[in-house]
Amino acid sequence: MLEKQLNEVVWFQEGPGVRNTQYTTSGVKLLNVANLSDGKIVLANSTRYISKDEAYGKYKHFLCDAGDLIIASSGIKVDYIDKKMGIVTEDMLPLCMNTSTIRFKVKNTNELKLKYLMYFFKSDKYKEQIQKLITGSAQLNYGPSHLNKVKITMYPLKEQEKIVKELDQLTSILSKKQEKIEKYNLLIKSQFNEMFGDPKINPNKYEIVKIEKLFDVGSSKRVFESQWTNSGVPFYRAREIVKLSKDGFVNNELFITSEMYEEYKSIFGVPQANDIMVTGVGTLGICYIVKDSDKFYFKDGNILWFKNKGLCDARFIFEQYKLDYVREQIESNANPSTVGTYTIANAKNTLVLVPPLELQQKYGNFCKHIDKLKFAIKKSIEKYELCYQSLMQKYFG
Repeated sequence: MLEKQLNEVVWFQEGPGVRNTQYTTSGVKLLNVANLSDGKIVLANSTRYISKDEAYGKYKHFLCDAGDLIIASSGIKVDYIDKKMGIVTEDMLPLCMNTSTIRFKVKNTNELKLKYLMYFFKSDKYKEQIQKLITGSAQLNYGPSHLNKVKITMYPLKEQEKIVKELDQLTSILSKKQEKIEKYNLLIKSQFNEMFGDPKINPNKYEIVKIEKLFDVGSSKRVFESQWTNSGVPFYRAREIVKLSKDGFVNNELFITSEMYEEYKSIFGVPQANDIMVTGVGTLGICYIVKDSDKFYFKDGNILWFKNKGLCDARFIFEQYKLDYVREQIESNANPSTVGTYTIANAKNTLVLVPPLELQQKYGNFCKHIDKLKFAIKKSIEKYELCYQSLMQKYFG
């Protein structure tokens, strides 16, 4: 194993700045940062093109070849580097690079495998180098001048092939397990439609009410940053609620003292089982249903507190917050000229479908059954992710 300067083993090129006024509705597709998703190039819904005359004229040097590795180079956070890259395949051509993308070609295929290079770009070693080269910004914005200073860990070609095979196998397993979870998520949505129909149409003519009829909507008593501690009772912000909603657990990093929690509990109350916590900033309207075992406090303004009045099934409302009917209400009320927020006033006026309680509970029980199946898969994913991270550290750490 040895280290080499990246520019010794690969050739790279930054995408051009094609302006909006140059976009056309047909011709040659443009490859933008938005087309890089989950480690793949996704062009199915792409609508940006440039004319063939420009593509094969002014921009011919930026036309992609099959086998090019493309990474995003602007406007992304370091944690998302893994997602914002992909390899060009023959069926994608013709395809032209656009701004904020960089493409890579291996100079000597007897020295470096392209897939090995891709895994290197996903490694902590690469991320750490890039972060050190770019200072003063929470988001990554870099180009060839930065990449010229990056060092890549090199193994003999046969060893690279072995590394790629091991990481590909783990990646494939993780991808299939994640696909299974997505199928379960679709099953939950499908069951909702089968039982209740689209709330926009409301074919069964169920009652539609404002959230304030079902919940007392509020937030928390303010906790100042100076009152945060390193241990005690967990203190959640919007990001922790998003994590809890998605995975059911969170590795919390902020706390308040038990004394403060007990004081606030006695004066202002704390979340109880079957209350719903809802994000009011960031990704708006993400919900988490409070469990019997939960003990936490939360940041005012960041999170809304829906205190359950016992008039509905919490899981039924939770699932409605994933549907277009509710999402569109949230998004239409978020101020587009500033950072969007989901306010207490907007939450109170959000409309939801309310069928008979026994039907809500039947659906809620179905969702809980699917949750158990998903939980088993997620535990398996954790095991394989640990193995993946261990190998990445072994080979690139």
